[in-house]
Amino acid sequence: MSVKLLVLYPTPTDVQKFDRRYEREHLPMGKENLLGATGLASYHILGSPAGKSPFARLTEVSFPSMKALQECAALPGAQKTMANAVEISTGGAPHFLIVEEEN
Repeated sequence: MSVKLLVLYPTPTDVQKFDRRYEREHLPMGKENLLGATGLASYHILGSPAGKSPFARLTEVSFPSMKALQECAALPGAQKTMANAVEISTGGAPHFLIVEEEN
């Protein structure tokens, strides 16, 4: 059973600055520090069926199990990466969700 950490970023106060920091600083940090992750995907949110979305970005980090996610989250590098997510999210605190894939 795989699990994913989803991070939803609210629309930032300065989209270009956020995108620059996210792409140049945050994503490389995540790729380096999220040990045990089996995948990392990043999405621009274009909108919602109701119109404008309150979120600008979604990051999806895949893990083979909840145990692997928990072990990763306990590491200093992962904690640094999560703190960086909060720091760069100028539109408000990011939303962190853990989801389980159902078969």
